[in-house]
Amino acid sequence: MVTAIITGVTLVVSINQLVLSQELGAAGDQRDRMAGALSFRSEAAGHIDEPVSPANPASFLQALLSTVGERAEQLEHGTAGDDAQREVASFASAVASEAERARERLDGAEFGTFEVMGAALDFEYSAAIYGAKRLREADAVSFSAEGRRAMSELLDALELYGTAREHFKTLYFQWELIDLSRVILAAAVPAL
Repeated sequence: MVTAIITGVTLVVSINQLVLSQELGAAGDQRDRMAGALSFRSEAAGHIDEPVSPANPASFLQALLSTVGERAEQLEHGTAGDDAQREVASFASAVASEAERARERLDGAEFGTFEVMGAALDFEYSAAIYGAKRLREADAVSFSAEGRRAMSELLDALELYGTAREHFKTLYFQWELIDLSRVILAAAVPAL
């Protein structure tokens, strides 16, 4: 039993060290990562039409989801032809309603809890990107200049959301691994 406890604790602590070693580094590496994060937030602020993007991860994701919904609604009016217009309107309506549902789930959610990640994972941005690109390349769909711009802005907003969601998901899992290590180490000492 003691051998199993020691092996389990060693394994968990080793995995956590591997994960956390990515966070530790020279000042230059940390500065580059911070510059990348600030650049991303600045780009996002431009897309959500705010001078500064929200600092709270849940609010940041909500702002991006609102932008996705707005861009999807703009897309509905940028096509010609009845069949094409119905197909684009159906796609845009589905994206806007999914974004709104995820945005509502994020309302009041506190980062560091699974509530934020569950709501963020609820919006399937990759399927929306695929659908948007499929429509953009379809021969049957003829976009006006306004429609092409709306499609481009929708794709940009979806890509920003995807990047933010993956970043916050990584942070969440790192925090959970740290908490798991603490619990296992705290439980291992009395068990030994």
